[in-house]
Amino acid sequence: MLARNSDLKEAIDALTSFESQFNHQYHYPVVFLNNEPWTDEFKRGVSAIVSGQSIFDTISPDLWGYPDHVDQEAARAHINEQGDRGIIHAGQESYHHMCRFYSMKFYDHPAMQQFKWYWRLEPGISFECPITFDPFAYMSRENKRYAYTIALQEVGATVRSLYRVVSDYKDSMHIAPSSYWNALINRSWAPLPIRWLLRLAPYRDINGDEWNLCHFWNNFEIADLDLFRKEDYRHMMEHLDKQGGFYTERWGDASVRSFAATLLLKPEEIHYFGDDMCYCHGKFCSPGINLLDGKTSCPAQRPVLEQDRKGTFNEMCHLRFRQASLI
Repeated sequence: MLARNSDLKEAIDALTSFESQFNHQYHYPVVFLNNEPWTDEFKRGVSAIVSGQSIFDTISPDLWGYPDHVDQEAARAHINEQGDRGIIHAGQESYHHMCRFYSMKFYDHPAMQQFKWYWRLEPGISFECPITFDPFAYMSRENKRYAYTIALQEVGATVRSLYRVVSDYKDSMHIAPSSYWNALINRSWAPLPIRWLLRLAPYRDINGDEWNLCHFWNNFEIADLDLFRKEDYRHMMEHLDKQGGFYTERWGDASVRSFAATLLLKPEEIHYFGDDMCYCHGKFCSPGINLLDGKTSCPAQRPVLEQDRKGTFNEMCHLRFRQASLI
């Protein structure tokens, strides 16, 4: 769990839910990371909830902060400009650092080196139904490497150049598109001269095809950490990092992770847990429909269905990813 000392109440609420619905059966350890030293109050508060080991550590400046190739003064100017435009979280310097950290640094933190599997938890989340199986064991047994519960559309203003950068990288590395990659793309059927013009627009590739902004919402993700530690993932992240978009824009780790997973994993290695866990983050909840058998008190949660580009759950994204898993 990445958190701040001021997140104590929200962290306790999230961990209470996690423990009561799942971890009281398995006693998995929880790693707490912060870019500032932990207070004794925070450590006592969350340790009283976690049934397994609580591991507290801080994030060193080489993992949290501007990389050497970024002009910090120019980056701060971009961040201030994004904040002035009212782009969500984009005016917060620490949020940009967080997106970069989760995209390409957290798995190298010393506290994470002992682990092969990882389940992301955040302050304020909740699990509304009992989780009666071990997702780590399931993923290991079924050769799954990445799992999600909710699909959203990204806030377009935060990622205007990301798809073009990723698409160009895919082509340069001769990576064959998978069914999940295709689920992200709206193909253009315009004649060639118009396609040449379309490629100049945001969210478009060199062929004029458009990213539909769908992505895995990764405030919940369960993953094989070896996926991130492999050379192909590191190479892709280093390429993205050099483009500067974590600061000149506000590239989110969810979209970055989604592109990486769809390019570097086989479709059968990606798993959807949304029907097996009723996970909630704010107003968004995964369905958990496989749990609604009349034997639990789990509410019949349905995700918010809003057809727009404001970062809400979108039925189109959900259906495209589910169809991709069947191909």
